[in-house]
Amino acid sequence: MNVRIALAFACLAALFAATAARAHTMSLNPCTLLSARQVAAVHVDTSYTVLRGKSNPLYAGVQATWGKLAGKGSVIVSIDRAKSHSYVTMRETDSAPGKSWGVGNWSRGTCTMGGTYCYATFVVGENIVVIQVAAPQAKPISVTKPTLAMAKLIAKKL
Repeated sequence: MNVRIALAFACLAALFAATAARAHTMSLNPCTLLSARQVAAVHVDTSYTVLRGKSNPLYAGVQATWGKLAGKGSVIVSIDRAKSHSYVTMRETDSAPGKSWGVGNWSRGTCTMGGTYCYATFVVGENIVVIQVAAPQAKPISVTKPTLAMAKLIAKKL
């Protein structure tokens, strides 16, 4: 169990280590999976950044962030393309709690703070997707339905 936790932390750390060596990462651009209209619907700025993780033996990862963090509203989509199905199984087993969202082959998600913050993980083939949507504190709206709609659209496009 401790080995799995250590492995999961190492995997997450590798994802956030952005690199210019794009030849070793997946070519998928998560920004093409959502429209500016969908992002704007949850009162999030439509400007975005993309980070590509360093290549490793388990997966190739990419992350897109729209808006700003720290309570200003954001949409974050992270996609890990697993190089082995055992990595997918490990992520499913060690995932955050929540109920099934009915997205992809497997999913778990939850919304907190009166629906103003939603977090979901789902699997489509060998792709493990994490989506986080947080409404801006200045314009708190429920993001539950838009987050589910975004997750379903991403799963359809993968």
